[in-house]
Amino acid sequence: MQKPLTKSKLKKTGNITESSNDIGDPASNQTIPSEHLEQCRFISRFRKKFPGVRIIAIPNGGWRDIKTAARLKAEGVTKGVPDLFIPEWRFWIEMKRQKGGVVSEEQKDWLVYLNSIRYTAVVCHGADEAMQVANIVAEQIAAWERSK
Repeated sequence: MQKPLTKSKLKKTGNITESSNDIGDPASNQTIPSEHLEQCRFISRFRKKFPGVRIIAIPNGGWRDIKTAARLKAEGVTKGVPDLFIPEWRFWIEMKRQKGGVVSEEQKDWLVYLNSIRYTAVVCHGADEAMQVANIVAEQIAAWERSK
């Protein structure tokens, strides 16, 4: 049986520093969903609304054991790459929680780079905002296709 991993045997391989638990907002007595939960909600809603459009997650963040982190780095896992990609739309999304999510310098660099080479790359704070932006992109693509 394998020994459980301890934090000393883990290496942070990305920029996600929050846990998957929701953090309460003492001022409003409400919880702010984690980035993980927001992304799961968005993926579910996106797949229902756009069933033929493929969306993939880029698993860059989180804690991994040192051996796995080294293997993934050697395979090309790169810090800062946005969380989600919709190939058909040439559209990247960096998901953040509704409040408190911070875009790292590496993430900013990737967003600038992707936009400079004619992808659309955005930061969305929460599932609702991500869905609003996805609807706008879908409408723009439909309008462009009608104009051909």
